[in-house]
Amino acid sequence: MFLIIKKDLKEFSRDTVWMILSPVSLLMFTGLLLLLPDNPAELVSIAVYPASFADYAGDNSDVGITGFTTLEALSEAVLEEHEFLFGVGFSDSSTELFLSSSITPLQRRAAESAVREFCYATSVIQSGGNPLNSLPVRFTGFQQILPDTNRMPLKERLKPILFVVILLIESLALAGLISVEIEKRTVSALLITSTTTNDFLTAKILTGILLAFVQAFLFLGITGSFSLGFFPLFLITMLGAWMVSSIGMISGAAGKDFMGTLLLGVAFFVPLLIPSFALLFRDISGGLLRLIPSYGLTMSAVELLSNKSGIESIIQFLPELVLWNCILSLTGLYVLRRKVESL
Repeated sequence: MFLIIKKDLKEFSRDTVWMILSPVSLLMFTGLLLLLPDNPAELVSIAVYPASFADYAGDNSDVGITGFTTLEALSEAVLEEHEFLFGVGFSDSSTELFLSSSITPLQRRAAESAVREFCYATSVIQSGGNPLNSLPVRFTGFQQILPDTNRMPLKERLKPILFVVILLIESLALAGLISVEIEKRTVSALLITSTTTNDFLTAKILTGILLAFVQAFLFLGITGSFSLGFFPLFLITMLGAWMVSSIGMISGAAGKDFMGTLLLGVAFFVPLLIPSFALLFRDISGGLLRLIPSYGLTMSAVELLSNKSGIESIIQFLPELVLWNCILSLTGLYVLRRKVESL
């Protein structure tokens, strides 16, 4: 069995396509992650004059406000250098609004409305009134309406997605390896020797686990993720490698040739990425996403890599992840056994 694994690794090293695709994808994803900023970008950047108005923004604001000492400097920063979406200049007699050419129509309307309401509130204050009492609707709980979003840097949100993608790419590699062996009848030559079908099947699933595990482990190491906890990351990497190895066996055995196997592998690849992208664009969990095998893996990766939680946060996802792995492994072993015995 170990001789078959050794042979598979040699064949993989001779495959030009995967020997280029695997390292390049790893370098590309890790490079992308390392180049992204550590802090989230400000949602809105505003310039104000006089500079004292910037003090009203507070430390926890989602709006970046910069004060200027002169109106000319503010105008240059907004209109010429485009450092800010818009700028507001206040004086005793007028209020000037400067809009950058990069501002969207929606942002323009928001800026105009915000400045208009601010001026209205200021006039009420100057007359000795309460601006909240002058509004047609009272807002009694701003914290409940606009809670602290705790925005996460894109770098941290992408890390679990790239982790899952790197694992899934190796399922395609194993599928291609199995497809070539079946197409060239290497399997038949192996079974003439003392190698049994069980040895062949076990070697294939272990080869797939090894390939996926090494790639994902390198990704975690290069991105410095092990500081978040070695054992939990080791555990989900092993479970993820087990899953994609099973998927690789299914697509590798079901495909009739290399291209057919590749297309079938992509057909598995895309649905398994749905939980990752669903959690990237919207903060949702559970529901129909739980029916996708990669849901437990994705949620575990999000908890460990994005939320920086401990192993206790992923315990709830482990049973369904192990269950899906068992189902996929048994399916992969059955399909591959049928394919081998039919040769």
